[in-house]
Amino acid sequence: MLTDASITAAIRRVNAGKSASATLADKAPRGAGRLVLVIKPGAAIWYSQKFVDGRRRLQKLATYPATSLAAARAVYGQHTYQAGRFTVGDLFDAYLKTLEGRPSHTQAAHVLGHAADHIGRTRLARSVTTADLLGVIRAVYMRGHAPMAYRYRTYLSSAFGWAIKASNDYRVDTPRDWGLTVNPADAIPQDTAACKPGTRWLRPPEFVLLLRWALGGRPGSARLAAAVLLLTGQRIVEITRITRERWDGEVIHWPNTKTGVPHTIPVCTLAAGAMSRCKGPVLFPIDADSVLCAIKRSGLVPDITARDIRRTWKTLAASAGLTKVERDMLQNHGDQGDVAERHYNRYDQLPEKLAAVAKWERWLHQQLGEDRADGDAGHIVRAQDQQGGHQIDAVI
Repeated sequence: MLTDASITAAIRRVNAGKSASATLADKAPRGAGRLVLVIKPGAAIWYSQKFVDGRRRLQKLATYPATSLAAARAVYGQHTYQAGRFTVGDLFDAYLKTLEGRPSHTQAAHVLGHAADHIGRTRLARSVTTADLLGVIRAVYMRGHAPMAYRYRTYLSSAFGWAIKASNDYRVDTPRDWGLTVNPADAIPQDTAACKPGTRWLRPPEFVLLLRWALGGRPGSARLAAAVLLLTGQRIVEITRITRERWDGEVIHWPNTKTGVPHTIPVCTLAAGAMSRCKGPVLFPIDADSVLCAIKRSGLVPDITARDIRRTWKTLAASAGLTKVERDMLQNHGDQGDVAERHYNRYDQLPEKLAAVAKWERWLHQQLGEDRADGDAGHIVRAQDQQGGHQIDAVI
């Protein structure tokens, strides 16, 4: 057993240079957890020791002599009582906090909330089995929602995987011990067929019809957001979170995106006109589902997804004469796996983007005919080609 006398003697030995370090521990059965004091010159730290998959793991509790032996035993006792005592609701709530501000937060909250109700929100997280998760996922799949079942499996796997790593996070002094050693979702195979790339895209007549609806009639956040989505081809969650400070009347700037890098795009006059009609601090104070529901209620096109609209822009922009490089540049589809692009290149390519947008808007006006949707007069976008040193004059 640890005693005050043995601790004092060990500290003297280490400080006198008789030993480089010393480790003292309370007695416990072989392979069981115990309170440990690691002594080094000038420092003594209390740890909770446990074995995971046969390997010893130490988790910092406090320092000595700031925390006495009696106090350390109390902290250790509370820690071992809490280890594995957290519920499914605790785990999902903690995981969702790590997703706050990210596009996936809303859908993850819906999926995990439903799963918690099915499994039992007050049930111990460490008691959840593969069969429990399988019951939740299978119920969704049997209702004919294979893609959503795939997402359930993904979010559940991510939540439990996060909990296992969070228990051993060296950046946190006292991380929560969720009592998990195995991810119960790992044994559930992924239904890769459920996430096949879509093929739906709007042909020019459908696109023009929907665009006229979005720009015309009584203005509303959903319609205007739909117009900007159609005209820019951006990710829908990035459109719905544009704030006033990110929009200067000509250019939108996102400091962070799905790819993890900033993204800046100029917009055509039609999109600029739609955005100028928004007055609040958040231009479109709605969520992505509201935009898609508004499009569905218009009755102009069959059921369509955000990716279908993004695919439509990619396809029509190609017919407008934009190269693949220009389309990828405007949609933030660059090679983010490239070290140079991800960590070193900070050129925003704005002149090149302006020239590409000019080509896109020229095509839009051809499709819309002389009856222009916004009634604006033509204007000239001047983009200075910084590399070539010459002017690009694009008539819009």
